[in-house]
Order: sequence, then C-alpha cells, then structure tokens
Amino acid sequence: MDKTMRKEIEILKVDGYTESEAEKALKMGTMIIESEDINDFLHEWNLNEEEPITLEAVRKGSVTDFEIVNYNNEEYLIVVVR
Repeated sequence: MDKTMRKEIEILKVDGYTESEAEKALKMGTMIIESEDINDFLHEWNLNEEEPITLEAVRKGSVTDFEIVNYNNEEYLIVVVR
C-alpha cells in the first residue's frame, strides 16, 4: 500500500470508517480533497449543478455524501461514491 492510500485510509477512519470499509470506499471512487484544493474542487463540481454546494453547507452536514474531516490539523473534504 502506498503512502497516499495509507493517508486517505487514516482520514476516512477519522470519519468513522473501519480499515476495510475505507479501502472499499477508495476502490469504489471515494475522493479525499486536501484543504488547499477544496474551493477549486467545489467550483468545478458546481459548474453542472442547479443548486451549488457551498463549503459552509458541507461543514453544517447538510450535503449528502460530502464530509469535512480534520486530520493532523488539516481540513479534508471527503466525497463519497456509493
């Protein structure tokens, strides 16, 4: 397992995933977006959305399949693919 995948698993574990659930989620396409890329990611995501997703809405927990997690004093956006 490479260093990036190990870090992504640890981030998902902070959000309540088990090790095996995290591995499965990543294989299914769940994305981990680093703090410095969150705003750009949301901007790109919102280009085709009727109702734009805001970082504030994600932080409040009102956006399905989007989670904000703090790991090692950094904020990460988890975009869950089911």
